[in-house]
Amino acid sequence: MSERPVIAQQVLNPHFAPLAEQDMQQECDEKARQSSEECFRRVFEEGPLGVVIADLDARIQRVNPRFCQMLGYSEREIIELGIQGITHSEDWEQDREPGSRLLRGEIPGYCVEKRYLCKGGEVIWAQLTIFMMTGADGKATAIIGLIEDVTERKRAERRLRESERRLNTLISNLPGAVYRCRADANWTVDFLSDGYLALTGYLPSERIGQPGTRHSELIHPEDRQGELERMQQAVARKAPYQVEYRLRTASGEEKWVWEQGVGIFSESGELEAIEGFTTDITDRKRAEKELRASETKYRRLYQSMREAFVGVDMSGRIVEFNDAYCEMLGYKPEELLTLTYSDATPEEWHPFEAHIVDTQILQRRYSDTYEKEYRRRDGTIVPVELRTFLVTDDDDQPTGMCAIVRDITQRKAAEAALRRSHGELERRVEERTAELVRVNESLRAEIQERSRVEEDLRRSEAKYKALVESSPDAVGMCDLEGTILFASRRAADQHGFDNAEQLVGRPATDLVVPQDRDRMLANIRSLIQEGLRRNDQYCGLRRDGTTFFVEISATIIRGPTGQPQALMGVYQDITKRKLAEDRLRAKDAELLAAAEIQAHLLPQESPQLPGFDIAGRCYPAEVAAGDHFDFLWLSDGSLLVVMGDVSGHGLGPAIVAADFCARLRTLSDSLCELREIAVRTNLGLCRETAGEVFVTAILGRLDAESRSLTYLNAGHPAAFVLNSAGEVKARLSEGGLPFAILPMTPFFTGPPVELADDDLVFFYTDGLTEVHRRGEPFFGVERAIRIVRANQHRTADEIIAALYHAACEHIAPNKIADDITMVVIKVLPRAPESPGAGRQLASGETTSEGDGTADGGRYRAGASSFRVAQDEGFTIVRFEDTKYFDTEHYSELQHDLVNFVEREQPDKLLADLSDVEYCSTALINALLMVQRRVQARSGVMKLFGLREIVQETLQQLKLVGTLFSVCVDEIAAKNACE
Repeated sequence: MSERPVIAQQVLNPHFAPLAEQDMQQECDEKARQSSEECFRRVFEEGPLGVVIADLDARIQRVNPRFCQMLGYSEREIIELGIQGITHSEDWEQDREPGSRLLRGEIPGYCVEKRYLCKGGEVIWAQLTIFMMTGADGKATAIIGLIEDVTERKRAERRLRESERRLNTLISNLPGAVYRCRADANWTVDFLSDGYLALTGYLPSERIGQPGTRHSELIHPEDRQGELERMQQAVARKAPYQVEYRLRTASGEEKWVWEQGVGIFSESGELEAIEGFTTDITDRKRAEKELRASETKYRRLYQSMREAFVGVDMSGRIVEFNDAYCEMLGYKPEELLTLTYSDATPEEWHPFEAHIVDTQILQRRYSDTYEKEYRRRDGTIVPVELRTFLVTDDDDQPTGMCAIVRDITQRKAAEAALRRSHGELERRVEERTAELVRVNESLRAEIQERSRVEEDLRRSEAKYKALVESSPDAVGMCDLEGTILFASRRAADQHGFDNAEQLVGRPATDLVVPQDRDRMLANIRSLIQEGLRRNDQYCGLRRDGTTFFVEISATIIRGPTGQPQALMGVYQDITKRKLAEDRLRAKDAELLAAAEIQAHLLPQESPQLPGFDIAGRCYPAEVAAGDHFDFLWLSDGSLLVVMGDVSGHGLGPAIVAADFCARLRTLSDSLCELREIAVRTNLGLCRETAGEVFVTAILGRLDAESRSLTYLNAGHPAAFVLNSAGEVKARLSEGGLPFAILPMTPFFTGPPVELADDDLVFFYTDGLTEVHRRGEPFFGVERAIRIVRANQHRTADEIIAALYHAACEHIAPNKIADDITMVVIKVLPRAPESPGAGRQLASGETTSEGDGTADGGRYRAGASSFRVAQDEGFTIVRFEDTKYFDTEHYSELQHDLVNFVEREQPDKLLADLSDVEYCSTALINALLMVQRRVQARSGVMKLFGLREIVQETLQQLKLVGTLFSVCVDEIAAKNACE
């Protein structure tokens, strides 16, 4: 029946109208219900929030795909586990009270933050919103939970709290006051750190909220205006300012302070506040004043010397001299500065003086007194007598030489005359005898005069003692046998005695540790012969047995006849300086070792693969780079291209890079699948690094026959494949998280890329794309691709050089601050293969001869071996063959040594290097990695039996006593472990 008759019938018969309206209403309700159900279904299945539907007994009935994705479980697994099975144990109780109120109808719903347990063991934070689902009759039929993942927000909040804590700690420990003042009419103080109390004597709370001009009132009147003007000028230029001025504290004390600050401007350029830091430099100012006075005193002494003085650099060029030296040679000062000491010395003396420099000055830092001749400006010859000393810098490196020169023309003339008049000696004996009588009478008169002088000296002793006691350094005097005759109060304090009299009568050697006593006695004997010693260092001994480092300068006290009578020394505590020097040497050693390890890891030349042009290059920004690349042949004949970036710089990251490289080289001998290589490498790195560093990397497997590239990107910047027209053909970005973050990180390979003629693959580290001058744009990926496209017709090595040149120009005149590493693979047009064509090994690649094996106490690494012995709790590794310290065998050596240490876990490991004739970088790297694993379990490792050449190599790298503990023999090594 058509629609129109039905409607007509309803209109004509009024009894049908109510029924029609009821049907229409039911139809509308049904459509609304279906629409609501469809809307709920789409929200449930496609919405961004997790959804859980539970019955009134809190049993899960359904969960949506988003919630399954959050936890990593299937819907069935979540239903079986139940709410308690997926909720963190510490958060389970917080749902009970609001849940009970919801079921009783007291609240329409509630919202809490809680933690859920994921299938992989991870914990995520989520915001849970709970409400009731009611039926048509208004009664509750189910419980609905909406879950939003807030893990990242929680992490951000935690990082913010930690940042605020570090900032507060830093400000609280600064040696001065940090401040902020508003840019209002009174420069109102908004903030003052606790250091303001120590600096000025005023509480910060008394100044906060007060006008900043109250602080200006503390500034010395002579400094106030100048300080204000310099600050205003710098703020007007929107530049930082630095000022020094005198400050009057609450106690009336006057201090010198140094202040640095900067104006804080709004986006519109208006000054809002000034912030800065003020610290006490009173001690520095006092030291500068004393230094200037000392320099003036010694400059006057230097110029007033009767003897000639000259200083030269290590090339022999004259750099300083006094007036007596100018007068001796007859040159003007500006003329002398253009000469070397050899220019003023006749040629026949050159070999003799060169021998003195080589055998005496450079060996023991001074020469014996020797004679030579100078040629004056007018050509005349002057005989001289001199003694030369070596000048070194703070690192004990020679920087020049200085000499005291005496004109002995008269003495030489006298000697010549003496030789000529030898025949007249007998005739003059009587005359000399009479003369001696007269001299004897003169000596008697001199003795009487000396007695008077000694009386004067005794009267001045009080003044002398006051001078000694006021010295900031310790002063002591002893006899020629080393027994203490006098000591200052400062000396008693340094050695922990109550007064100086307790030191008198003691041997001076009692004040140093036993191992320094023989050296002190030898230096005393040397002092008696030479008359002066400077900067001898010992380990001092206090009364309570504690030690400290001292530096002593001593001189001879002579009697009236010129004979030594006593020794006078001045010394100071240099413990802090020694500790700083030790830390600096250790840091230098780390940097040198890191640079050596880094140079060893990188391939020395590119692999030769028919049909491809391959090149790689690492440009380190500092001594040691954190970047790494490698080319490894896999067992199926394909080429593994590695690009990695270890976080951080220095020795630690360099060792991790070595570990990463060695693992890949070892795994590449037996595995071909990138995912398996990545999983096993990640597990090993996680065990070794314990989360301290991480490694981003991209692995590319290049199949030359099929011309295909498979890759795995572990958190590294994406690599690019360009076609022959320079267009981006593929972006290589898939793979997983960086290495050494989570041991169970899943890895997956990206889709394989089919390569065609003239395609180009470009790998790089972020050091390239992030090059920029401050305030200017980054070098960026797009710029890099444009440069590659513009140079696509050139060789792979030339493309890398063009990119690095462009990066240097982009940041000029500044230096590049991060390492830059690049690999370029060009696909060459196909050409017929010649007979026997195939891959060639890249420099540094080796063919594996199997894993390290053990035969009794012998462990094999490639073609070489090392022996292991156990002796009363000591594990002794004896290296038999130096051949396996070559770069060629490095991976096998490291692999076997590390496996042995991890398997045996020795507590006391001794390395016998007596058969090692060459100390290579590979050996140093392997020993460092083994030592790191032993020390990780609180064990110790000692080296012994080193040959002289090996010992010298480690000392030149400054590794002895910093990174390695070296002993003479096996017995000494065992004793050192105890």
